Amino acid sequence: MKYFICTIFNVLSFFLMKHVGYGYITICKYLFLLNMLIITAFHDYKTKIIPNKYVLIMLVARCGFLVIECLLNTEVYKSILLLSFLGLLVGSGCFLLAYALMRGSVGMGDIKLIGVVGFYVGIRKIFSCMLLSLIISSIVLIVMIIMKKIKSKDSVPFAPFIAVGTYITLIFNL
Repeated sequence: MKYFICTIFNVLSFFLMKHVGYGYITICKYLFLLNMLIITAFHDYKTKIIPNKYVLIMLVARCGFLVIECLLNTEVYKSILLLSFLGLLVGSGCFLLAYALMRGSVGMGDIKLIGVVGFYVGIRKIFSCMLLSLIISSIVLIVMIIMKKIKSKDSVPFAPFIAVGTYITLIFNL
């Protein structure tokens, strides 16, 4: 059943991204990212740990996609590389700052994960990914606190919110 749901998710996402106007390479890149985020989110939800191997797989795959993108767009390869690396730096930098200022607010896995998301989506979309992740997590956590499902000091896995925020950003091209 879960494979059927994943297949439906991918087919739907493909058509939504094609409708928005993404090219095939970009769609493949984003579908890979979203599928890895789903795997990572489920693992984080169950264990409250984001395995380095998942982040590394995403990082290596992104480098492969970057090579393809640069070879297909030789006239703008420098800007492709720059925007990707800036996305990585801004994403991980913002979360690293939160980690330094508010101990326990985010984990190192979250910092690495949002950095890799920034590497995929670039500087233009990483702000939307982060903002949506934070807004959605705030709403869900407030509801859970009101319903007394969690306490305000409880740690909560953040990868599921990163996955949802990234999905919304990519599907609506924010």
